[in-house]
Amino acid sequence: MLLTVEDLRVSYDNIKALHGISFRIGEGEIVCIIGANGAGKSTTLRAISRLVPVEAGTKMTFMGRNLLKYPADKVVSELGISHVPEGRRLFDNLTVMENLRLATFARKDGKAIGNDLERVFSIFQRLSERQDQKAGTSDSFRHLSALPARGPSPASGVAPPPAPARAGCRRSPVRRPRTASGSGRPRGSSR
Repeated sequence: MLLTVEDLRVSYDNIKALHGISFRIGEGEIVCIIGANGAGKSTTLRAISRLVPVEAGTKMTFMGRNLLKYPADKVVSELGISHVPEGRRLFDNLTVMENLRLATFARKDGKAIGNDLERVFSIFQRLSERQDQKAGTSDSFRHLSALPARGPSPASGVAPPPAPARAGCRRSPVRRPRTASGSGRPRGSSR
C-alpha cells in the first residue's frame, strides 16, 4: 500500500473534526475525498501532511513508513508528499517563476526540475510569458489566477490556476489536490 490511514481522529480544541476514518490508497490509484463543507476533507489532508496533530490511536503509513514519526517539513523533504494549499494563494512580492520554484525547494534533481518547469509552461503558456513579473502585479500570475474557476481552461493558457502549476513542479508520488465540496456520499456508504 502506498498510503494507509487507520482510525484517524483530529480535534480542534473541544470540537471533534474527524471521528476515526480509515482508508487505503494503492500505488497508481486516484482517490477523491468528497463531502459537504465542514465534513473534514481538508482536515484529513492536513493530518496526512502532518500540519495538524492527530489523536492517540491514529495510525498512518506511507510506503511502509510511520507518518506519525515525521514532522511536516520531513513529510515533504524525506517522503516527498506534496500539500498544495486550496485556493489561489501566492507570494505577491515574488515573481511567477519564484512562486513556481518554491514548489521545488525539497528537490535536488535540477535537470528534472527544469523539465517539469518546461512541462508546466507548455500547459500554462501565459506563465512562460510572465515568469519574471511579480505575482502581485495586475498583469501577472495573480491577475490571471483571479479569473473565475469555470472560465477559460488551463490548457488554453489563459487562466492558469496556481495550485496545479505549483503541483506540476513537484516530483512526488502523492499530490494533495483541491478538495471537492458536495452533499453526496459515495455509493454504499451509510454516513
